Amino acid sequence: MTSVRSQVEIEARLERGWQAFRGGEATVGEAFGEHESWETELEGHRVRLDPLLRRWLWLNGADRWWDDSGVGPGEAVLLPLGGLLGARRLPSGSSQATVIEEWWVMRRGLTIIGPLPSLEARGVLGSGDIGPDALVWRTTDVRWRPAVEVARDVEPPAARFCVRCGAPTMDGARYCAGCGAPLHGSTSR
Repeated sequence: MTSVRSQVEIEARLERGWQAFRGGEATVGEAFGEHESWETELEGHRVRLDPLLRRWLWLNGADRWWDDSGVGPGEAVLLPLGGLLGARRLPSGSSQATVIEEWWVMRRGLTIIGPLPSLEARGVLGSGDIGPDALVWRTTDVRWRPAVEVARDVEPPAARFCVRCGAPTMDGARYCAGCGAPLHGSTSR
């Protein structure tokens, strides 16, 4: 395994490889290289995107065999939970892109929230509905991160509607007219 990369990075590389191959700019070998170059590690779990099958595989530690995850690029968030590795499918109706975008999953104890699109997740994070002890997994990361750490890295979304009740908000409003929740940068578009 050459380096630790995120799910987003590997899926973007796959799309570039297929574009080069279809465009006649590269052979299969040039576009996709060695199988090992498609591997990464997510919190101690080895995963591999098979570029020809377009499937995520994970290493079965007991048998040292690559098992099919049941998902391909753009279909799910690969998610380690303790000693297990799984995949949370994206919500129905989400884009059927060939490359996963930035999706977030939040975890507070045993409760899992998501996957959520980045903008919506920022609203949840900024709303205070999820405590500082929560953990956040993003498809651009390779490890769970404390919510307070992630909150420092992101800009709050512009106010458009309340993340708690969905009511439209007015520019400059401090509280939602629909439910009274404080808005302080905790709304989504």
